[in-house]
Amino acid sequence: MKLRPYAVAALVIAACIPVAQWLGPATNGPPPVMVLLVGITITAWHGGRGPAVFASALALAVAHVFFLSPELKPWSPPDETRFALMAAVAICISLLAGSLHEARDALRRETARLRSFLDNLPAGFVVYDGAGRLVHANRHVEQHTGYQPMPSLDAPFGVLDAEGRPIARKDYATSRALMGESTLARQVRYVRPGGDEAWLEVSAVPIREEGRVVGALTMTHDISELKRLQLELVASRARLELAQAAGGIGSFDYDLVSRRALWSPELDALHGFAHGDGTRAVEEWMARVHPEDLPQALRDIDTAVANGSFMSQWRIVRPDGAVRHIEAQGRVVRDDAGRPVRLMGVNIDVTERRETQARLHEAERRLEIALEAARMGRWHIDLTTGLMDASATCRANFGRLPHERFEYEDVVASVHPDDRAAMEAAVERALESRQEYAAEYRVVWPDGTVRWIAARGRATYDGDGRALVMDGVTIDFTSRKRLEEELRSMTLSLQEADRRKDQFLAVLGHELRNPLAPMRNAMSLIRMRGEAAELRESALGVMERQMAQLRHLVDELLDVSRIAQGKVRLEREPVALARLLREAAEAAEPLMLARHHRFRLELPAEEAIVVADRGRIVQVVTNLLNNAAKYTDERGEIALELEVAGAVALIRVTDNGIGIAPDLQARIFELFSQADAALDRAQGGLGLGLNVARRLVEMHDGTIGVQSDGPGRGSVFTVTLPLAVATAAHPRSAARHG
Repeated sequence: MKLRPYAVAALVIAACIPVAQWLGPATNGPPPVMVLLVGITITAWHGGRGPAVFASALALAVAHVFFLSPELKPWSPPDETRFALMAAVAICISLLAGSLHEARDALRRETARLRSFLDNLPAGFVVYDGAGRLVHANRHVEQHTGYQPMPSLDAPFGVLDAEGRPIARKDYATSRALMGESTLARQVRYVRPGGDEAWLEVSAVPIREEGRVVGALTMTHDISELKRLQLELVASRARLELAQAAGGIGSFDYDLVSRRALWSPELDALHGFAHGDGTRAVEEWMARVHPEDLPQALRDIDTAVANGSFMSQWRIVRPDGAVRHIEAQGRVVRDDAGRPVRLMGVNIDVTERRETQARLHEAERRLEIALEAARMGRWHIDLTTGLMDASATCRANFGRLPHERFEYEDVVASVHPDDRAAMEAAVERALESRQEYAAEYRVVWPDGTVRWIAARGRATYDGDGRALVMDGVTIDFTSRKRLEEELRSMTLSLQEADRRKDQFLAVLGHELRNPLAPMRNAMSLIRMRGEAAELRESALGVMERQMAQLRHLVDELLDVSRIAQGKVRLEREPVALARLLREAAEAAEPLMLARHHRFRLELPAEEAIVVADRGRIVQVVTNLLNNAAKYTDERGEIALELEVAGAVALIRVTDNGIGIAPDLQARIFELFSQADAALDRAQGGLGLGLNVARRLVEMHDGTIGVQSDGPGRGSVFTVTLPLAVATAAHPRSAARHG
């Protein structure tokens, strides 16, 4: 525990005592104890909750001894009240100010952590507020710009575009960000305060708070070295092309008999010789060749003398120590007797080309690593020769080993016969239109494995528009293709299962309904006979009730089938919901009376008019009432209520029955959702009624839902229908009891 904040708290409270004692006489009253509260506030703000609580306790003791009860006599009621009030205020101040202190410390820590994060990023970061004032800049951006510390945005920054034209302050990337625009990877030339120039890549994005720009975040990268290398590369290529075009640069004519050579001035300069008469002994040339390369260079000359053509490479070391790479080409001249007498040719300084090739090789190596990490194969085709170069990953995509022969004809031969024509046509279209080549096809590996390959590429053309080379990548996406095919197969299977289900319901409904007509005819024949009337009537009653139940189940099955197939047609017309609810109550009354339920019907004073199919709405409400009657113990309570709420009518069916478990409420309106419930089977349902009710309500642009506090807590089913007309009418409240 740090003791300093507590010592400060004691000093602050002690300092408040004389201040309060001085203010008492000055105000012609008792010493104001509120001065102690000021001391508590100061302690809490600077020390936090712990010192604040300590200061509060100390302040209460001081108030008691010096101000509220100077003679240490028993407190009077007013003093007790003042003491309690002061204690409450002190506690509140301790808690609130302590929380503010902790929040401030947390903000300070987070700010420090963010600043540390920005300072350690390998790029320059600078944050400005909405007025262009500097908020934070890391060390990298200070190094990039040369400003230490970094100034506000109105400082005289020297920012130029790629052509060296000054960029107006309003067009700075940061200024654009403060106006709500984002700038990504903009390359600019930057003049530092010392006058030196640097290339920077600048990105800036606005910082928004509740949709309003409150600042800008700018990131910088110093790309000066990259630009320098790019310029060097361009210059090297230009020199190489000029030397190759000139042809005779660095020419020599070597006399094989005298072992002396005629050198051009350019060749002298290339080797670091002072310009002379142009005659050089072979020993002078040998002295310039790198010792490690001289033996091979001499062997190449001997080979050229024997074969007639000369080509070799070596390094030379100039007098200043500079090492240059030389490429030599030439041919041997023979006399009339066929004896070699002269070797004529040129030397070309290929140092820049070798360095460029080294950098290119390094770039290709890095690209190869990146492609392998992404499981992408690289390929290159020389369209003039037909030769192809492919990475190991590309070969693996076609089932080939890294060092196995693999040419373009092998690629074509690997493509599945059914996809080969489309693949070749895609290549031809890309070459003719100068567009990107893109194709997806199957390939057959040597072992018979079939894989899916996606290929992308683009050709390079010469000045006459002829395609020279094509470069691209391949990727094996067999796994994704298999997943797509499995998903498509599953979708088709589900569609087929759904179709068969609809067909099954239709056939089942018709097959169950067919026996109904013969049953009705049989009952008519039984009634026509005059013997055992009482027995016959009892049997007929049973048959009629079973037939009614069977017909009800069949009607539900047929409704499900018709709705699923879209064959239900609503005969919608403006109807009064109150009348429909009465009809539904009458239809459900026998079941409620049989179970001795108390039933209440409540209708609003205003008429609720909806555009609906009269029979279907009655069917929905009747189904809900029958369910309430079935799943409520005998002598229960059931209510049917109608309420007008704005532009909709609410129909509620409430019971105090068995209730519904929370997990079943989410799926109770699904088809056959109750088929696995033992209670539902005992009550004679198939779990179709609520599904039919939901679909019918939705066909009326309405909704239906259920709410229950759980098993044994009853249920409330609510149907919402849009109103067509809502007009005032006389009260229509009524109640019926069974």
